[in-house]
Amino acid sequence: MSATLIRKCAFCGEDIVLTKDDMHMVSYKKKSYHTECFKTMCNGRVLKNNRYSSIYSDALQNLDQLESEAKKKLMHRFVQDEFNEYLIVHYDVGALSRRFWSIIADIQSGKYNGRRCKPIELETLFDMWKDYQKELDKTNAWNKHHGKAIDGEVRVNYDLAILMSNYVKYAKAKEKAKEGKNAEITDKSTSSESTASQQATVSSSGSGLGQSVANYAVKFVGNPYVYGGTSLTNGADCSGFVLSVFKKYGITLSHSSRAQANEGTKISASELKPGDLVFYGNGKGNINHVAIYIGGGQVIHASSPKTGIKISSYKYRTPVKCVRVIHD
Repeated sequence: MSATLIRKCAFCGEDIVLTKDDMHMVSYKKKSYHTECFKTMCNGRVLKNNRYSSIYSDALQNLDQLESEAKKKLMHRFVQDEFNEYLIVHYDVGALSRRFWSIIADIQSGKYNGRRCKPIELETLFDMWKDYQKELDKTNAWNKHHGKAIDGEVRVNYDLAILMSNYVKYAKAKEKAKEGKNAEITDKSTSSESTASQQATVSSSGSGLGQSVANYAVKFVGNPYVYGGTSLTNGADCSGFVLSVFKKYGITLSHSSRAQANEGTKISASELKPGDLVFYGNGKGNINHVAIYIGGGQVIHASSPKTGIKISSYKYRTPVKCVRVIHD
C-alpha cells in the first residue's frame, strides 16, 4: 500500500509529501503547490497590479475550494492504491489489467454490465469488497473442494460480478445502519440469481477440455451484448459468444443458436458438465438462446443489451435442450 504520495511544488521546487492525514496541497492550472506557497505566489501576483492580478485574487478567494478539490483527487488516488494492493495480495495476482480498472471506472460513472447503474464511489466499492470477502472466500473454498477453482484476475472479475449483483441490498443495509437500525451489512439472503452466482463453480465433473472452456468463458463476465457480434471483449450475442469461446479451442460452431443445437449430442439436464451447451426457447419451444454450462447448476451467456455477458442459474429459464459438443 502506498503510504505517501509525492508531488513537486511549482513555486518552491520542494517535494510535497502527502499522506491520508495530511493533504495540504493546491492544484492549479495542472501544477501542484504547497498551500502556503500558493498563498505567497498569489499575493505576490496581486501586488503586481497587472491584468493577471484579478485572476490570482479570485484564486485566493477560492482557496478552500481548490484545496478541497485537490484533497478529493488525492483521496481517490490513496484509495485506488490501497484497493489495488488489497486485491493483488488477497487474490495472489501479479498485477491487475487495464481492462479491470476500466470496468471499475465505468462503475464509478454509473455503468456496468452494459447497463446504467447508480454510480458507486471507489471507497464504497472497496468497503463492500472487504465486507463480503469472507463470503467470497467461502465460495472459492467450496469450488476448490469440488475441483478446480477460479483464480487470479478471472476470480477477481467473477467476485466483482457477485458484488455488483448484491450492491442494492448492501447499500440499503448501510443506509439502515446509519439510521441506527441493526441491519446486517452482508445480506446472505440474495436473489436466486445472486445465490447462483455466489455458488457458481467450474466443476471438476467436466472433462479437461470442457473445464478449460468454462474457465475461459467466465473471463468475459461484464462485457457487452451486441446483436450479431462475435467479439468477446467488444460485444457478442448469445451464439456469437459461444462460437468465439469454442473457437479458442479449435471447435467450429455456427453463428446461430438453432444451428448450434444440432451440432452436438443431445443429453439430459442431469448429465450436464462444464463446457456443455444449454438452449432456451420461446413460448412455442423454438430455440432462441444458448448458454455455456460452467458447473454447479450455473451457465454463462451473452444475455441481453441491458445485462451483457453474465452468469445465471441454468434454470433461470426453462431449458428446452442440452447438447454436448466436447467428447473426450
